[in-house]
Amino acid sequence: MPKVLVADDSITVRKVAERLLIEAGMEVALAASGEEAMAYLSTERPDFVISDVIMPEESGCGVCRRCRNRGVRWRVTPSLPRRWRPTPLPWRLR
Repeated sequence: MPKVLVADDSITVRKVAERLLIEAGMEVALAASGEEAMAYLSTERPDFVISDVIMPEESGCGVCRRCRNRGVRWRVTPSLPRRWRPTPLPWRLR
C-alpha cells in the first residue's frame, strides 16, 4: 500500500486529503507544519509527500530543500500552486 505524507497547516485540508487518499487505498500520515513533516521524514520514507507551500515554522519549499540536502530523492517532484485571486467584473455595477 502506498504511503503518503500530507503536510498542511489547515486541519480541513489535512482531513479532506486524508479521507480521499484512504478511500484510494493509501496509508496516510498527517503533519500540521514543516517541522512536523521533517520529524516524520526523519524516521519514515513515504512514497510521496503532499505539502502546502506556506506553513508556520517552515514552508513546504523548506521541507523539500532539507530533504534534498539529506539526500532524499524522489523520482518526480511535482509542484501544484494553489492561488485564489478575486476576478474583477468586466463591467461596473451602478
